[in-house]
Amino acid sequence: MGHGEPDLFGVGRKAKQKKSAPLGMTHALQRLFGVYRELYEHRVQEPPVILKQHGAFLKTLITKYGAEKVEQRLRLFLTSEDRFIVDSGFALDVFYRQWNRLAVQAQNQAPRSSIPDADRTADYMKRMSNS
Repeated sequence: MGHGEPDLFGVGRKAKQKKSAPLGMTHALQRLFGVYRELYEHRVQEPPVILKQHGAFLKTLITKYGAEKVEQRLRLFLTSEDRFIVDSGFALDVFYRQWNRLAVQAQNQAPRSSIPDADRTADYMKRMSNS
């Protein structure tokens, strides 16, 4: 019995359709894999191994945080001197698992004024400690 042919009860089977990513997601994934490949090859001098599951990791991050933020963190990841990240071979599954750590590093590298009301909070804390 082939796809779509009726079974014993005369009920046709539905052909399974593969879900494809929306065009915007596909473009974002292609861009991120391109950035990853370029930075990896620059750093390691050979192409990376990219597995099917890596696409799922990136897709999850893009959906939750947006492609721009994922690209920023990917660049931070591939320029990291962190021993764990370097020893992992800059693998994309490690990038996914280290997302929170990279978020903290990104915040630490951001100019202080980019944190909403940071200056006012610092002034307030200074006044409180002087009281």
